[in-house]
Order: sequence, then C-alpha cells, then structure tokens
Amino acid sequence: MKYKEFTANIDGLEKKLGILGEIHTYTKKESELARQIVKEYDLIASEGTDSDSEISLGAYFKVLPAFLLDIPASIAYNLATNRSSENHTTKDIAKENHIKLIRFNDSDIPLLRAFTMTLICAISIPLVPIDYINYKINGDPDEVGTRAYNIIENNILRQKVWLPILKYSANVHNRDKIMADKSVELISAPKNDNLLINCGQGHFEGIINNLYEKLELKETGKYIHI
Repeated sequence: MKYKEFTANIDGLEKKLGILGEIHTYTKKESELARQIVKEYDLIASEGTDSDSEISLGAYFKVLPAFLLDIPASIAYNLATNRSSENHTTKDIAKENHIKLIRFNDSDIPLLRAFTMTLICAISIPLVPIDYINYKINGDPDEVGTRAYNIIENNILRQKVWLPILKYSANVHNRDKIMADKSVELISAPKNDNLLINCGQGHFEGIINNLYEKLELKETGKYIHI
C-alpha cells in the first residue's frame, strides 16, 4: 500500500489531495492505515465502475473470463499471505463513516486487451502451486521488506517485460488518464475542499504523473509505503 499527500492550488485556494494505492485485498495493517487516512477526507474517488454505469455490462462481460481464470491464483495468494476480505478496504471504511464515495467508471477495456488479460490468466494457472509455496516461504510479494518483495523488485525480466504486458492488458495508461482527469474535475469544484484518490497500486505513479500535468501540486512530505 502506498499513500502520498499533496496540496493543489485551485484558483489561489490550497486544497488537500491524497492518493492511496492499494492491493485490492488488504492485510490488517493496511486496513488500519486506510482507516486513519480515510477519516481525513470528505470525498473519495475510487477505481472501478458503478453498477448502474452504461459501460458496466460491457466492461464486466469482457473481463469475466479473465476474472474466472484468476480465481485459483487469488485464492492461493490470499491463503499464503495475511490478506483477507474480512479486512476492511478504503471503500468499506468510507461507507461505514458515511463519507461520500464516487467511482471513476474507468473499467472499460478494449476487447484485444481483455483477450490478452484472459490469456495471461490462463497461462498462469499451472504456476499457482509454485506461487503458493513461494509466498509461504518468502512472504507477501506486495509487502515491503519481505524476501518475496525484494526478489520481485530486483527481477529485471519482470520489471521490463512482464509488468509492461500486464499494464497493456489492463489498459492501465489510459485508465490512469481517465482517473486523473476526473480527479482534476472533482478537486476543482468549489464545493470540494479535499479529495482522496483510491486506486490499485499499479495506477499510483501514472495518476500522479498525469495530475502534475494538469494541476499546480505541492508535496506535503507525507508519504507512506508498507
């Protein structure tokens, strides 16, 4: 999980803008951190699509095969680590505290990219037992400081080849722009004094880069990575 805080200069007014990058299933520690952060905001904009969105049905239909094929890997990942659906997410915490939550409606993925995602998930199924053993021995690959995390960070093939393919299949760069554009619109509205962007960790840097192109941002110095 990553969190970074900024102030955005909007027509001479300084507004608080934060971005929280998550792995979508939380550890207890991440849930506790999210709870502290969420309560500092009045508005949260989250990755994903509203159930009543006009792109919802088509978007879900295209990624459904990939979602189903990814279930074994997700189960193995959660069983081998401390991640659980019982640990409340940012969206859960916002709802509990009656904090306004909107969705970016960023989830529509071109058919070719959705097919690539499905192919990746299918290829990964035979690796599930190996991944499970790896996580049990080396720890959570998404938790800073574990051996698994360090192995991944230093794996040049993964960083230079595998991750770009994953980002292509999930339409990450285009979705970064959609989420950043919507965030600019929200933080610029006179009625909104602050905004927390809630996204998958893979979108974290891309959204920030897009925001810098559109807003006058200043880092507050608050940055957390666990």
